[in-house]
Parts: sequence; structure tokens; C-alpha cells
Amino acid sequence: MKHSAIASAALAAFVPFAAAQTKPLAITNARIEIGNGQVIERGTVVVQGGKIVSVGTAASPQDADQFDAAGLTVYPGFVDGYTSRGVSLPSGGGNVGTAPETRTQAPPSMWEGNRKGIRASVVAGDNWKISDFADYYKQGLLAGLVATGSGLIRGTASICEYRKADAVLVHNAAMEISTRSAGGGSGGTSQGYPGSLLGAIALCRQVLADAQTYGQRKNLGGNPTKDEAYEALQAALMGTQPTVMEADSDREVARSLNIADEFGLRAIVKGGRDASASGEKLKGKGVAVLLRIDYTDAPDREPKKDDPDATPKAVLEDRYAEWQKRLGNPKRLADAGVKFAFTSDGGLIDDYLGNVRRVISIGGLSREAALRAMTSDAAAILGVGDRLGTIEAGKMANLVIMNGDFASSGTVVQSVIVGGERVDVVKK
Repeated sequence: MKHSAIASAALAAFVPFAAAQTKPLAITNARIEIGNGQVIERGTVVVQGGKIVSVGTAASPQDADQFDAAGLTVYPGFVDGYTSRGVSLPSGGGNVGTAPETRTQAPPSMWEGNRKGIRASVVAGDNWKISDFADYYKQGLLAGLVATGSGLIRGTASICEYRKADAVLVHNAAMEISTRSAGGGSGGTSQGYPGSLLGAIALCRQVLADAQTYGQRKNLGGNPTKDEAYEALQAALMGTQPTVMEADSDREVARSLNIADEFGLRAIVKGGRDASASGEKLKGKGVAVLLRIDYTDAPDREPKKDDPDATPKAVLEDRYAEWQKRLGNPKRLADAGVKFAFTSDGGLIDDYLGNVRRVISIGGLSREAALRAMTSDAAAILGVGDRLGTIEAGKMANLVIMNGDFASSGTVVQSVIVGGERVDVVKK
């Protein structure tokens, strides 16, 4: 079950958002981090028509609009590994008829009314709308994988550029599955069923098995009654579309990989809080991780003075040690050779860069690996490395312009170029 990119060569062509940008824009005198480890200490990036025209040390075109970036650093637009923010799920499917009689018959597949939390036919990009991207731009996030984030078989995730018009780059990028129950936990089905872990696993496996049979019948010339959920699952079951599988603990990772093996799915783990415990297995199967980095500030290590009910120091030290351990998860994944991308995961926008910096300064992840997790590795995992992730001629003109090193706490995003259009984040 070798991991490969989310988007394939069969992706449809797209029209750049900045087609109206007829005059080139030259970003000059900038320090340029290409995103693949290369750095140009003082160079120029020229963009036009929504794409990068050139990057290097040559002089800018005389007819270009000039952006003097002396003292600033240009990075590739940061790529968000996963988010469900801005996705509004369509209303329920309505009446699915009367349940079949099962005392004397054995229906070939599950009754649709029992398929709670099964939204395989929903496409996230068709249900995604955000009116203001200012908070994304402050973090340098300019594109990412947008998913529904709810249910068991959750539907198809889309790759979107973080802007208002014509923003969906790849509609059917990946199927998304979670085997967590609906019994009060996040990511449940919202119907309260199935309310147990075993029930959720059984329901997912049964739907996948039914969809597999449905596809086999069609391939053999049969004429099964059309089912939108089963139709939507065919690409994942045939291996032409990867499957994003939510898993945090070592046990959840193992469960997801077992299901992927059973049905021939190309798995990508999403969440990955403790994924480094499965690093060898993930590396061996070539499975990447969309890594949630939801770290807080350091917890207290000393009990509150003059408080008889203060938490004991030993408990506080245990909490601090656990916090440190989780911050070290990305480094352990990197050491194991597992490719990963950082995610905002919807609710982590405001402190995305802060969390990246904690992973570097406290967790020990190298600055270079962190940058790749936001740029070239993220784009490669999502299958859009030919469009995003590095500053190279021919790629989309998505750039982040900062007043220093992204890994330093005092550095902020000054401007972004998204779809070829300049947006000043720090108003002058």
C-alpha cells in the first residue's frame, strides 16, 4: 500500500485567478527561500497572469510594477494540509423508504437508512465558502486541503486556493474516513449512531464492502441500482484516489492501516498526534501524515502559592513532560523518514505559526523540515507539487513575504501574493 500524491496527472486543467493581471509584478531585492533548500540572498521574482515567470538574480522587466522587498524574505505560499473551516454540509437525504424485510430475505447490501454518517458523495469544495481570508494570510496560508470533517465516510476533500473567486483547484482530491463513533466525540455522525467504536468500524467496513461488490457487479456487466455513495467510493477502492484516515493514537493508526490494507486503499493519516509511535510502520508502507499541531503555551510546572487545593508539583511535571513529548512528535516522524504536512485543522488559524515555532524551538524539529512541511512536502503529499510548494517558473504565483525568518517569534507576514494578486497584510 504505497502512498502516492493525492492529485494525479489526470487532474483537470485550471484557469489562473489572476488572468486579468496583464502587467508583470517584480518583487526585487528580496531574500528568496525557494522551498527546496535553496536560497537566493538577493534576487527577483517576477509574476504575471497568476504564475511565476522567473526567479533569480536577473534585473526585473522595465515594464513591471515594482515591489522593493529589501530586508524582506519571500517564501512559497504555505500549504495547509487539512481544514474543514468554511464547509457547510448539505441537509439530510430525506425519506429513504421502508426498511427491507430481513427475516426471510438476505438483501445484498445495507439498507440506506442504516448508513448514518455516510456522506461519500459530498464534495467539500462544492460546499465551501469563506468571505474573509485575512487570518489565513497573517499565517501565510494560501492553499490547502478542504474537507467536510464530519461523519464516518465523510465525502471527498478538495484542494482549494485561499481566495474568493474560482478557488477550487481539485474537486475530487481524496476520500475521507473516520472510524470514531458518534457517542459524543468530535468527528461523529451527529445522529448518535453508531454510538460505539465497534459499531463505527463495522458500519464503515460494511459500506466499503458493499461499495466493492457494487463496483464488481458493474465491471462484470451487471446493472445494480445506482447508488451515489457507492459510486463516489469507486475511485478510492480502485486506488486512483487516496483516502485520508483520521487517527491520532498508535492504536488508531494501526486500525486505519488495517482497513486500508483490507480494501486496497491508499491511506494518508490525518491528525497524527502520536503517529511517531507508528513511525516504522508508516515509513514501511509509504504513508504520509497530515499533522495537526494544536499545541498550547507551556503548562505550569510550579503549584500556585498559598493555594491549599493547588495541583501537586508531581502532577504538573507529568503534564509538562507530556506537553514536551507531543511537541517532539514531528521530529520523531522526521527521524523515522515519514513525510508530513502541517495542518491548521480549521480552528488553529490564529496560532499556526506559533505552533510551528514551538515544534522547532522546543520539539527539536529542524527549521528546514518545518519549512518543507508547510511548502514542498505539503504540496507533494496533496499531489500539487507541480503547482505549489516551491518558487519556480511556471508554478502558481502564491508567495509569502515576511520581515525575517519564519521561525523567529518577532517575524510577521507583510504581504502575500495569492493567485498572482498582491495583498498587504501589514497596512502601510
